[in-house]
Amino acid sequence: MVMRPDPRVGALTVVRRRNYGPWWLWTIVIILAGAAGYAGYRLRLLNEELAHVAAEREMLSAGKSRLTDDLREARRKLEAASETERKLNAALKQSRADTESARSQLADLQKRVVALRADVAQTEAGAARSKEEVERLQAALDSAKASADEVSALTLRISKLETQLETARAEAAAAKTAQEELERKLAEAEASSAGSAGSPLPQ
Repeated sequence: MVMRPDPRVGALTVVRRRNYGPWWLWTIVIILAGAAGYAGYRLRLLNEELAHVAAEREMLSAGKSRLTDDLREARRKLEAASETERKLNAALKQSRADTESARSQLADLQKRVVALRADVAQTEAGAARSKEEVERLQAALDSAKASADEVSALTLRISKLETQLETARAEAAAAKTAQEELERKLAEAEASSAGSAGSPLPQ
């Protein structure tokens, strides 16, 4: 309330001002309004951060699923390559056994032919009989030579099988390397997902 002169009456009159309350009350109101605005701004930032984290989690989940499928496929290929390698090893062992058997038979027949030829040179009385025996053994030797051709064919087959075995081993090694790489990526994806899930929200 302020005392001011009134020109109409020439005396002091009382001029009443509108009462808006104490200044400290308006200070509190302004502070509360600012705090409410700041809280709204922080809430919007937190909502955006939560949306970003949710998107990252979905992306990591999709990547994890894709890596899991790739790992499963790599394991299947590795198992197939291992099975092929086992079959090739078995076939290679069988072929080597057949080759050794044919070579042993050929060496035995050659020794017998040499022994009979020596007997023919030393024994003239039994020349006719020995000649027939020699001819029989010569036929056996020809058959053995045919077997030698089979040995050559088996040797060629062994070479092809060894080449296939090396290829299968290389594929198995590549599949194993891909599996290890996929397992590493999967572990990194799981660690990243766990880090995103456990990281505190910004203050």
